[in-house]
Amino acid sequence: MGRIPPLRPREVMAVLASPGFVDLQQRGSYKLFRHADGSGTTVPAHGGRDISPVLMRQIAKDMVSPQKNSSRFDRDELTSACCRRAIG
Repeated sequence: MGRIPPLRPREVMAVLASPGFVDLQQRGSYKLFRHADGSGTTVPAHGGRDISPVLMRQIAKDMVSPQKNSSRFDRDELTSACCRRAIG
């Protein structure tokens, strides 16, 4: 996987929305996203704090479909989507 830059929570939520993840609920500063196939992930939405590349890798792992065991993004697509969001 290429280098993923630190991203703002809104940028991560935009990346999650493109393959069809829906914002289900929010508990405190954490937003829960779920896909129609049952996979889900949680994104911390702390004001003024970026999401680290380590956490982005975990979010990418969470994007794997439990039924098909395949990701909606391959690693290169996720990296390029994150870099596009960070640059412009």
